[in-house]
Amino acid sequence: MKTLTLHMGLPKTGTTTLQKSVFPNWEGYLGGQSLDVQTDTVRHALDLYLVSAGKGPESHRNVSNRHWRKSAENFLGSIASQSCDQLFLSAELFSSWIVPTPGWGNWEWPLEEPKREFKPRIGPHPFVAFAEALSSVSHEFKLKVVITLRRQDQFLLSLYTHLFGLWGRSINQRDFHRRVLRLLDSGDQYLLWDSLIRSLHEVLGRDAVLVCIFEDGVEAVASNIHSFLFDRTTLFSGLPSLNSRTREGYKMAPRGSVAEAVWKLGRSVWPKDVASRLRLNLGALLGHPEQRLLSIGMQERDRRGARRFIPKPATIRAISDYCAESNQNLGLLINRPTWTAF
Repeated sequence: MKTLTLHMGLPKTGTTTLQKSVFPNWEGYLGGQSLDVQTDTVRHALDLYLVSAGKGPESHRNVSNRHWRKSAENFLGSIASQSCDQLFLSAELFSSWIVPTPGWGNWEWPLEEPKREFKPRIGPHPFVAFAEALSSVSHEFKLKVVITLRRQDQFLLSLYTHLFGLWGRSINQRDFHRRVLRLLDSGDQYLLWDSLIRSLHEVLGRDAVLVCIFEDGVEAVASNIHSFLFDRTTLFSGLPSLNSRTREGYKMAPRGSVAEAVWKLGRSVWPKDVASRLRLNLGALLGHPEQRLLSIGMQERDRRGARRFIPKPATIRAISDYCAESNQNLGLLINRPTWTAF
């Protein structure tokens, strides 16, 4: 029986580095989420997840819909002809908690301002029902899952900088503290990693779930994933050398004002809400200029955020207290120490 492994992030745990510099060198890789490496296979898998989890509070029932099951069977059939027995794809959107809407669902990450009435993420992660349903129709495949976790305060800080630090938007202690307290006071369960891992163990089995820890380092994470996917006697060749002065091969912007001007020009040429598939195909022919522009802005944002923003100690303590019991339970589930009080 073949194996299909879904690498679900988390975001800000080296996922993009793995997708662009490591996974393409491994046999059986079906593609990643980044626009310039995204394949139809990945888009199909993400569509299945979105539909399964995005149609109301009883969204887990959508996976029993015959149209969804037929689409899932078509997806699995499209990859069944691959010669490799160990297939895998990577998309951090699998770790997002989809907020149901009348027709579809919205990807929403912690700390984002809700597009509608704020509803905390409570209950099983929608990916669990998706994984269970996909496993039930994948008669030719054994489904496995890989997830990389990160200490919650550092995860939120990095995610906050990523979401809100682009092009000079104000990121500061007060705003970060406000968003964190709103998240914690609501009882939101996204940061309680033990609940997700326990549910995946129940649905897929312990041997089908690999939990990596970001603080071990990207190379250690890549090595663990390699051992999980392939025979442990197969040696991991290590990470390729990366130029520290570039991000994903593109030069850094010299100044924030220049990066902002380039970004605005790029958005006017490549609107995201118009003919997205045509935009991607044309971008591929032109060498993905929109990715080059975006990369310039991302580098400038990361430099600005790292230089100017330090969270309040009270914010870190609040996150630590909220996640302490969950982290202790997580350590028991994966048989290794996790994060103590931050």
